Amino acid sequence: GEVGSISWVLHKMLKLGIGPSQIFDCWDANPHISGSTTICCAAPCQRYASLILGPGVQSSTCVLGCARLGKETAHCFSRRNSVRYAGYWHHLLFSFHGLSIHYLWQEMSENEKKGGRPALMVILVVLLFVGGAYFLLIPREDPGPAGGGGQSGTGGIDASGEAVATVKFTEPAPPPSPAQPAPPVVKPTGVPKPPSTPPSTVPAKPVAKPLATVPLPDELPQVFDVPGIGMELLLAKPGRFLMGSPADEPRRRDWEVQHEVVLSQPFWLGKYEVTQQQWQFFGNANKNYFKGPRFPIAGVTWFEAVEFCRKLTTHASEAGVLPEGHVFRLPTEAEWEYACRAGTRSTTAYGDAMSSRQANFDGGNPCGGAPRGPFLKRPQPVGFYKANSWGYHDMHGNVWEWCHDIFFTMQPNEQVDPWGIRSGRYRVAKGGGYLYHGWECRSTSRCAMMPSVSYNIGIGFRVALGRPQSFFKKKR
Repeated sequence: GEVGSISWVLHKMLKLGIGPSQIFDCWDANPHISGSTTICCAAPCQRYASLILGPGVQSSTCVLGCARLGKETAHCFSRRNSVRYAGYWHHLLFSFHGLSIHYLWQEMSENEKKGGRPALMVILVVLLFVGGAYFLLIPREDPGPAGGGGQSGTGGIDASGEAVATVKFTEPAPPPSPAQPAPPVVKPTGVPKPPSTPPSTVPAKPVAKPLATVPLPDELPQVFDVPGIGMELLLAKPGRFLMGSPADEPRRRDWEVQHEVVLSQPFWLGKYEVTQQQWQFFGNANKNYFKGPRFPIAGVTWFEAVEFCRKLTTHASEAGVLPEGHVFRLPTEAEWEYACRAGTRSTTAYGDAMSSRQANFDGGNPCGGAPRGPFLKRPQPVGFYKANSWGYHDMHGNVWEWCHDIFFTMQPNEQVDPWGIRSGRYRVAKGGGYLYHGWECRSTSRCAMMPSVSYNIGIGFRVALGRPQSFFKKKR
């Protein structure tokens, strides 16, 4: 039947003498209580129980009854020792329009005297609780825009809790305007000139200025000073040497294959490792933990070292001291080891044994049979230790040094002016560092490093002044 509110249903139940036991058994029996007045409607309850509680809900969990509120919205009540709300707040189970709480209390008291269950008292508590929640917690829909222009949005809930799909009206497109007659075609009387090409908006690449060089003297200076930056480079004359390590050298690695190398061109190599002061001369940031103007720069990538050499070449050119046909660059691995050995064939430039009093490394693990020494665990200023016989400092220990070459296993055949292989993933670092054992600081020690990584173990570099790689390619 048409039921205005659940309060009216409860009132009607009490008037008809329906006890609590009949209310709780309403779902299972689905009786018609009086005439055409339907107190329970099983089919809508089952359907809305599935929508609210989820598919597969058992009928014993959605029990008490149904009431029609507004636009045929069926509301189901749950029974399990008490009446509880079984859905979302938008699906309210109770309506309080026209309900007299005092009158309902009197009816309940009389019904209880007739043997009814006290569970009906719970109904009143739930009614009060849900009613308060309805007015305090349920959001109200915003009123639509004034006028008859339609609604916007995708949907909502109406006053009775029923889902409502809103409709968005669109104005009909205006009729197309009548076609205008095409203008008459005017034939040109002469040959038209092509339109002028607008100037390009893409900025042209700056043309690199040719390097200003000075003629190479017949007798090369032993020391080359870079003005303004305080950098000294020592001359290494052409020569021949054994690169790599012999098979019986302690702690040698398989990729240190000994072979003959010929260097046909002289070059200058930095007397010291590049210092932090020199690194900052071109505006580079100093990210070193151990800072000091004479401390070696460390933690730079191979690409950053190459860029420093390029800037140094430009600086020397502008200063008018760059020798003709020479550039600043990283030394090749062969050039670096040639200068490190300084004419020796031993494990280090100081012999087959080396202690941490001769170079900066882990003194608890010296090279060869040298006595134990201090382990500083930090770099030292360049030039702190004695130079080798050619005047180069810190070729062993302190910080690793980048070389130009790509890392690969050395080959046993003789090589002339080697520049390494053409492609590969790692670059060569030489010399060892202050955190490493003595045997890792041998003359031929080499390490494979990612060129784009700024290692915190301390990798610096020293610069070479010599022929560019293109010179050797043309020569071959």
